Amino acid sequence: MKQAIATPNIAARAPSSRQSAQATVWTLFEVIASQGAAFVTFAVIAHLIGPVQFGTFSLALTLLALVTIVQYYGFADAIVQRSHVDGEFLDTVFWCDVFLAVLIVVITQLAAASLAVLFKSPPIEPLLRILSFVCLLQAFVAVPTAICRRALYNRMLTIRTLAASVA
Repeated sequence: MKQAIATPNIAARAPSSRQSAQATVWTLFEVIASQGAAFVTFAVIAHLIGPVQFGTFSLALTLLALVTIVQYYGFADAIVQRSHVDGEFLDTVFWCDVFLAVLIVVITQLAAASLAVLFKSPPIEPLLRILSFVCLLQAFVAVPTAICRRALYNRMLTIRTLAASVA
């Protein structure tokens, strides 16, 4: 016997104009503030570690971002877009995201040495190997984040993102 998973506002319902407007404002604030925090963080890191190391770090982050686009815009978006979502669907999305994350980690581990040679940057290999594990962390938060996006809890998501940016 399967037990139902308690999730907030999982049934499809049309948001009010006020809810949509608030969600839009919070999302806009999140984008502006997180980009500003990222700029400051990168400026401080660039100053502390020097241009060569910063370039290596930036290259590793860029390569990883390209690989994780599929994960970020993948299965979790179906939670937001589907008209009906139940516990079984959430389980499926979660395990698909975890599987995809493991696949990304494995591919990155296998390709790290080749990418280091391709970009003539040996220090990028260990960076890629370590940073690839962020994909697993991303997989664990994808479903709860999608549930919050579906319910238009953008204020909470913005606060979470900004707290993470500051930390």
